[in-house]
Amino acid sequence: MIIDMYDRKKFFIIDGHALIYRSYFAFVNNHRANKDGLVTSAPFGFVNSLFELIKKENPDYLAVAFDTKYKTWRHEQLTDYKANRPKQPEDITKSFPYIFNILDGFNINRYSLEGYEADDVIGTMTKKIPDDIDVFIMTSDKDYGQLVKENVYLYKPNNNGYLKLGINDILQKWDISEIRQVIDMLAIIGDKCDNVPGVKGIGEKTAAKLLKQYGSLENILENINNLKGSVKNKFENDLETVKLSKKLVTITTDCNFDFNYLDCNIKTPNFKKLNDIFDELEFNSFKEKLTLFNKESTLSLF
Repeated sequence: MIIDMYDRKKFFIIDGHALIYRSYFAFVNNHRANKDGLVTSAPFGFVNSLFELIKKENPDYLAVAFDTKYKTWRHEQLTDYKANRPKQPEDITKSFPYIFNILDGFNINRYSLEGYEADDVIGTMTKKIPDDIDVFIMTSDKDYGQLVKENVYLYKPNNNGYLKLGINDILQKWDISEIRQVIDMLAIIGDKCDNVPGVKGIGEKTAAKLLKQYGSLENILENINNLKGSVKNKFENDLETVKLSKKLVTITTDCNFDFNYLDCNIKTPNFKKLNDIFDELEFNSFKEKLTLFNKESTLSLF
């Protein structure tokens, strides 16, 4: 069993859809499948990441947030929101029930809310977790940078595992001076993936320069007549779209759903349920790892 010298409790929140997609496409050139032909790449990668996270970080609390299949308040603001995204692969769609059942088997709470994205659910959770607990958001989504504060970090995947990004890391990434400016930066540069328009032709360097000079998007727009040449023209042309973009990229932090951080403490899993699922998916190596759990107390490993 790990003796963790970390003196603050740790709460890990997983961006569920992001991890599922990352898991699936990690096997894109050699997908896994069971004897019935069910492609199991997404659940395999997802469960493997769970084991690695628990082994490496020994969290005190763990939860997973998901998008729903319904449109959100952002679609009401912009009909074409996320319209550029390709259709979800059928193999991923088929994986969701298995992943949900696996999480239930681990007794790991999962959260979603109709009309909102996982971003909003996670944003609300971070506001309800006490400041004396360190929160790590496991995601590669840059939008979550706006949630980072003294006790909230991004836990971002990279080629060597994961990076823990705090306030200074986010400020350095965007070349800004305050976390609140992440929202302004995202609003100005837009996001092709989500179809957030931003200001056409304005990139990160120009946005950072303007935010250094004026402090916020609102102050930039108030001083639009002081902008020079093409920069002024670009902001004038996209004046309303950049305002809309700021609404779209701002993560909601006051969603109304049942959440008590104490409910997310690490619990002993349902071994029979997990063994049955792993049998069906032919995850024999994971069945062996289950024997390493402390059945008398928690999920503490090794």
